[in-house]
Amino acid sequence: MNKREKRGIYNVTFNEKNATSLNLEFEKDIRAVENATIREVVMYVKGYHNVRRDKGIGAKHIKIHLGEGKEGEIKLEELLNLGHALREYLRVFKIPFDDGRGGKVYE
Repeated sequence: MNKREKRGIYNVTFNEKNATSLNLEFEKDIRAVENATIREVVMYVKGYHNVRRDKGIGAKHIKIHLGEGKEGEIKLEELLNLGHALREYLRVFKIPFDDGRGGKVYE
């Protein structure tokens, strides 16, 4: 596990840090180079939570799901291992799911 990545996720979620990078690798089919791997930097950000739509981007939204018994509950350890979980998802599925609105979805 990458301790620096975990520390960054923790500091964005609970402290004053605004963003931290999660380095992910995407396999792409490129005509010039077979089986090329492209590194893309994905940011975990402080973000926002839209109370009216119960949606949001980033730590402020995720934080409301932390804690036992909460709807959509996630555990602190799951949050801190977010980078690892994303890399495992990409290892299996190769690319993120496109939600059709320009967003990338990882399960």
